[in-house]
Amino acid sequence: MDEDDQDLVLVVDGANVVGSRPDGWWRDRPGAAVRLHRRLTDAVGDGRVAVRRLVLVLEGLARRGVEAGELDGVTVVHAPGSGDDEVVGQVAALVGAGERVEVVTADRGLTERVERAGASVRRPGRLLEVLDALSGSGQQPRGPRAGEQATPHPPARADGGPGDERDGHDAGGPGELRQEHHRRTGDRAERLDQGRDLPRR
Repeated sequence: MDEDDQDLVLVVDGANVVGSRPDGWWRDRPGAAVRLHRRLTDAVGDGRVAVRRLVLVLEGLARRGVEAGELDGVTVVHAPGSGDDEVVGQVAALVGAGERVEVVTADRGLTERVERAGASVRRPGRLLEVLDALSGSGQQPRGPRAGEQATPHPPARADGGPGDERDGHDAGGPGELRQEHHRRTGDRAERLDQGRDLPRR
C-alpha cells in the first residue's frame, strides 16, 4: 500500500453494506451493526483495511447496537435522520477540510450525491471480501466490546417479518424489505464489481 492510500478516509454506509447480503439482518438490526463494527475494527487492527481513518454511519434501529464515537480505529456516527444525508454531510465536511474521501455504498442515488460532493465510491463487495478473508483467518468470535450492546433478537411478527418498531430505513414486512433491499443495494452486477481492491499494507 502506498502513502496516498494511507491518507484516505473511508466512509462506510452501514445500512447499505449490511443490506447487501440477505442474511437475516432485518430480524436484528442492532446485532447486525455490532457484527459489522466488530469486523471493521478487526480489519483495521489487522491492517487488512489500511486507511488513515474509517467512519461508519449507522441509522435507525442499528444505532442501538454501537455507541457513537471512536473505538479501535473506527469512528461511529449516528445519523439523526436519513443515513444518506448523514453520509453526504460527513463527506462534505471531510472534503472541505482537505481530506481525500471514499464512500462504501452501492446506493446509486447516494453515489451521485457523494461524487458531486467530491468523494469517490467503491462497492460493498470489495470491503466484504476483505472482511470475509479476515473472518476465515481463525479468529474466534468475542462477546460485546466497550461501546457495543448485547442485543437479543426482537420478537418476530406473525407474517415472519421484523418487529413493528421502525426508524429511518427500517422497513416493515417482507415486501417492503425486498423493495428497500433493492433500493439500498443497487444493481447486483454493480455490487459484484471487481475493479478495485481496498488499500492494504
